[in-house]
Amino acid sequence: MKYIKYTILMIMSVFALSACDIDVNETQLSSSDNLVAPVLASMSDVIIDQNTDAVEDVSFTWGKPDFGASVQIEYNLMVSIDETSALLGQSFTNSYTMSKDDFNGVIVNQLGVKANSSAEVKAYVTASVYGTEFDTLTSNTIEFNVSTYKAQLKPLYMTGAYASWDAATANEFWETTGGSNIYENLIDVNVTGEVLSFFKILTAQNWSDANYGNDALTPDWELPGDDGNNLSVDTESGSIAEFTVNLTDMTIDRTMYSAMGIIGAFTYDGTDRNWDYDLAFTYDLSNNCWKTEVATFAEDAEFKIRMNNEWDISYGAPINGSDDIEGGYELTGADNIAIAEAGDYSFTLYTNRTPWVLVMNKQ
Repeated sequence: MKYIKYTILMIMSVFALSACDIDVNETQLSSSDNLVAPVLASMSDVIIDQNTDAVEDVSFTWGKPDFGASVQIEYNLMVSIDETSALLGQSFTNSYTMSKDDFNGVIVNQLGVKANSSAEVKAYVTASVYGTEFDTLTSNTIEFNVSTYKAQLKPLYMTGAYASWDAATANEFWETTGGSNIYENLIDVNVTGEVLSFFKILTAQNWSDANYGNDALTPDWELPGDDGNNLSVDTESGSIAEFTVNLTDMTIDRTMYSAMGIIGAFTYDGTDRNWDYDLAFTYDLSNNCWKTEVATFAEDAEFKIRMNNEWDISYGAPINGSDDIEGGYELTGADNIAIAEAGDYSFTLYTNRTPWVLVMNKQ
């Protein structure tokens, strides 16, 4: 009798589990004809200036859609101008709030609105059942005006084995444009006697604030070696590394180079280079810049900067005076640069900003 009792209990358990499965499977979402899209509430005009960009927020709210069942809904809040659209953010609730600083960055850098100007912006929200490929619902579109602001550039920092992991002197580099959340830096990560170079990205020149390794940033290359959460590059073919950090997508990209130098019509070490040989830049870690030795130029002699001693990638004129580096010129093109006055020159190059800035040091 005992065995019959246990057998009956097992059979009842199977039926109970089957019944649960049937209940779950019978939960059906509504057909497309019965779905109800979210309704995005209207927005007042958004004014962003130096007094509000860092201390005020922009908030969007919308009504909950109806998928015919109780489901987890993922929302994407979008903004657009003409044919250009950008994602403001994602949410699992019926609202989304962001700082005016971040909002300004999206409008200027992704929608292409000029800083210190006004534009009419459209916004809408999409709703989808999280983790499924069920129909996506799109809300109504609202329109409002945005007055933009030229945001200040924000810095990031970098240190690693090439700098003895010293956070206090970590290399500073800057956003490509204010509010873009994209940062570019070209640096020599050579570690004497080592092929692999390990490093991290810091938000301040210390280890107590946030810092990012491979646990936070997704690299576009296969990390060599294994050193905890540190990022790494292989320097066997060259230790000059150009990094792009995107803090919106939390990604980091890199391009490696073997050399960077000046090429042109000049004399160095008693030899007329005449566009045949490069005058190399070497990285000055303590001053966070690149420097060359002294070369002799005739009046109106021309030169430019190139990578890997090849013509694939080069930098040059037009050049604009820099507001950030005294005596510096922003390299905005790839044409030859002419020397205004004959003489001996060394060069200092700042590659931790966009565009790069070159200083021509007349001896």
